[in-house]
Amino acid sequence: MHPDLDERDLELLHGLQIAPRVTWADAARILGTTPATVAAHWARLREAGVAWVTAHPGGGYRRVVLALVEVDCLPGARDEVVRVVCTDPRAVTVEESTRGRDLLLTVITPDLAGLTTFVLDDQPRMPGLQRQRTHVVSATHRDGSSWLLGALNWSQELAFEAAARATRRRRA
Repeated sequence: MHPDLDERDLELLHGLQIAPRVTWADAARILGTTPATVAAHWARLREAGVAWVTAHPGGGYRRVVLALVEVDCLPGARDEVVRVVCTDPRAVTVEESTRGRDLLLTVITPDLAGLTTFVLDDQPRMPGLQRQRTHVVSATHRDGSSWLLGALNWSQELAFEAAARATRRRRA
């Protein structure tokens, strides 16, 4: 646990994993506190850099092609390669590494033709890229969206799930 996180912080973060668009009023009701307290917790967590909002292509990974691409850069070119690859929406994660590769990319494309274009046409034109190795993911058994903190009790989880369903109905 991060030294600045308390049990209330973890409960809020777990609730937001389940229902990211929940109102502070609903979150407060579920957590047994006030909307102002929930909002203050969130503001403190964001300001401390402990929590943030991010997005990724929605839905499951069954309708897209997912690949891990190992990238080796020319000496001194890593920063430039990172800058360029971070502008490409197909590279959904860019991880720097110190062993066996310079970068590890998680790449999502709509189909195999799109992946082929990325690795055989577009990446070789990238300045500073020396070589790459592509590993196509044939099955995803579990992804980060299914991981939860485990700070809520069963009834709180159910309440956040209901809030998430209500939020989706309001948006529709």
